[in-house]
Amino acid sequence: MIRTLVAMSIAIGFVLPVHAQQNRAKLDAPGKVAFGTSFEQAQKLLGADAEVYEIDPPQRGMKALLCDKCAPLPNVEGLTLWFRDKDGLIRIEAFAIAGMFKTVDACQKSDTDMLPKLIEQFGKPDANRNAKQGDESTRTATFRFADGSAIEHVSSISGDEIPCTFTVSYKSKASR
Repeated sequence: MIRTLVAMSIAIGFVLPVHAQQNRAKLDAPGKVAFGTSFEQAQKLLGADAEVYEIDPPQRGMKALLCDKCAPLPNVEGLTLWFRDKDGLIRIEAFAIAGMFKTVDACQKSDTDMLPKLIEQFGKPDANRNAKQGDESTRTATFRFADGSAIEHVSSISGDEIPCTFTVSYKSKASR
């Protein structure tokens, strides 16, 4: 009887972590544009919904598109799609700032809702970091995938002109 309980406990100990991370084999880019897609192909796919984003300062071999109508997540203003000449689409950032909400509290609530949605979809984050510098507080949760890609959820709360921001970055293996 005790052997059976010990064996079951060990089996459950191995099965639960695998089940919790089952959606972590490969990260697919959210939306219409797949990782590796060239800048030109993405422009054709997105059409008038996307505009060229001027990277400041310019980065050699990098281009970006801004797409306000492409957001795959609720409560985000849009996406910035980042391309590297040799790798195509390498990173997608979904972003929101307090300006799209009526109050800072609404922005913070929206951000608080976002992380549980990611956990529901991808399991517990592999890393959680909290940092405080002056009156700015930043939280970063990282979800790593077996193919070398990652999702990072970063939220910042401060007393500045933009008191609340959050970003969800989808990063291909090539972005590292």
